[in-house]
Amino acid sequence: MTRCTIRGAAPDRAPTAASTSATGNPLPLLALSLVVEGPARIAGSFDGLGSTQGLLALGGLAFTVVVATLVGSGLWTTLMGRHPSSTVAPFSMLVPVVGIGASWLLLRERTSPTEPACGALVVAGVLLGSTRGSAGGDVVEVPATPSARPLDPSPASRA
Repeated sequence: MTRCTIRGAAPDRAPTAASTSATGNPLPLLALSLVVEGPARIAGSFDGLGSTQGLLALGGLAFTVVVATLVGSGLWTTLMGRHPSSTVAPFSMLVPVVGIGASWLLLRERTSPTEPACGALVVAGVLLGSTRGSAGGDVVEVPATPSARPLDPSPASRA
């Protein structure tokens, strides 16, 4: 649903669609949780929120909601609206690399020697893939051919 909402949005309305889809999904999930787990178990999950560990968990949740979801989705949608998807999409491969690098740098988590090596391989692949098309050597322009049957973009004509 999120993908359809963002793709169907006009370019100037895309950030609004991203924020709506990011903030509208918790309500159905809350309803499902109430049905599956029950209100008592949900109420019990709030015990200990005032502790240090609970406050750290709330900080992590706030970061995930605000930075990762709203800012990340907004930036992604804006980039997809301004650039071809073939230019932007390869950069999604960097998400695990950034996650591993951030956990190593900020949380001092240990990494095996193969993780940075594989991360460097992914970064090299993304850079190679994103710069290859801009060189102009591999790009072949093909003129658009008119369709035998004109397409009507209005949704009412498809019903």
